[in-house]
Amino acid sequence: MSNVYYEPEEFGLELFGALDEPDLSYEFNMVAVWRDLETNRLYFAGDSGCSCPSPFEDEGRADLTPLTRTKTNWDAFQVALNETKPWRYDYTDNREYEPTGGYHGMWLADKTDLEAKVLRHLREHGLE
Repeated sequence: MSNVYYEPEEFGLELFGALDEPDLSYEFNMVAVWRDLETNRLYFAGDSGCSCPSPFEDEGRADLTPLTRTKTNWDAFQVALNETKPWRYDYTDNREYEPTGGYHGMWLADKTDLEAKVLRHLREHGLE
């Protein structure tokens, strides 16, 4: 069976971008964005799990949420992005990650880049 994350072309899609919680051990917590190859429309989904399943292995095209700037869709996208936020502790010194540095800083930069890429695409293709 095809996997929408690893073989998006089998679904008429391409992987547009992804955000994954950093530094997990034998697990994943991510959100991905796909672009429809015919319409240029964007879709997203979030997935998490241990190392046994593959990301999005139980997801198909019908499970993806359209990504637009409507309040409902954009809010859902923000929730999915924020669910990848690294809230875990740094076990080397038992302090929370710094809000502007470390894993949180890397995550925030990646999140900002993905949001900007999505917004630019929506504007360029009149999909807002």
